[in-house]
This record gives sequence, C-alpha cells and structure tokens, in this order.
Amino acid sequence: MYFFESKKVKIMVMDNEEQALQRKSAQSISWTASEFANNYKNIMLDFGVLVFLVAISGLIFLVAGDWVASVAILVAGLLFLVMAAKKPRSLQYAINERGLNVGEKFYEFSRFKSFDLTHSNGISNIDLIPTKRFATEISIFLPPDQGQAILSIISDHLPHDEKASNKIDEWTKKLKF
Repeated sequence: MYFFESKKVKIMVMDNEEQALQRKSAQSISWTASEFANNYKNIMLDFGVLVFLVAISGLIFLVAGDWVASVAILVAGLLFLVMAAKKPRSLQYAINERGLNVGEKFYEFSRFKSFDLTHSNGISNIDLIPTKRFATEISIFLPPDQGQAILSIISDHLPHDEKASNKIDEWTKKLKF
C-alpha cells in the first residue's frame, strides 16, 4: 500500500511538472519592430558618394582603358546607394520556448549556437548567431518594456557570446549605414 501511494504521489508531481512546462511553452511574447536601424542620411553624403563613384570609374577607364570595369563599378555603387536609401519594414516578432517568429518565418533555437546583446543609440539589439557556417545571423530589436522578458527566454536556451567587432562593422557604424 505504501508503494502504491508513493507511486501515485510521484505521478501527481510529474503531472504538475508537465503542466508547468505546458504553461511555460504556451507563454509567448510578441511585438512589432523595425527590421533594421534606419539612420538618417544627408543628401550631401549621397551626392559625395556619387561624385566619388564617377571619379573612380573615370580613373579606371583612363588607366586601364576598360569601359566594362568602369561601368560595372558605377552600377555597383549606384545599387549600393539604392539599398542605402531603402526604408525598413515593420515586422511582427514573437518568441516562445520553442523559438522565434520573424514575420512569417519560424526559427527554432536549435538553429543557433549563441546570442550577442548590443546597445546602440539607446536601442537594445540581439544578434542570434547560427550554428551553420554560411547561415545568416538574425538581429532583433528589443522593445524597452518587454526586453528583459525576451532576453530571459533567449538566455534559457542559448549562451551569451560577445561577438568581436570587425573593421567593416566599425565603418558602417561611423557611416550610419
């Protein structure tokens, strides 16, 4: 009789743990944020880049005599300017114990090996670093009122790993690209 009761108690405890796990997995936080930081760019900066592109293309044509390379550099630079002028979309984000929804896409936590938390201009940003070598990292902006709860969910599943900044990151921050 004692064995039966202890087994019953154990089963009841397991049921409570399963219910807590279900409640925890049902907990979801959702928010809307910009897909990337939109920095104001002066029209003079765009004009300066355009003048620089024309000068480099002209110099390459004069030195090498290759009009294909000159036109290719000019077109690549113009595409760069077009992408720099692109305005960010507002995306719907949701996070739960299984993973992260960004717009229509779902990313399980198992696809990432770690995360990095950065702060820039008063905005907190989490970069999820993928396990696959050539996969893109996912960046999410945290809303101030829910940031700690989102960070708590992510830190339950992924370790924090500070990413060393490289020169390209530093240059894009200076240019506010």
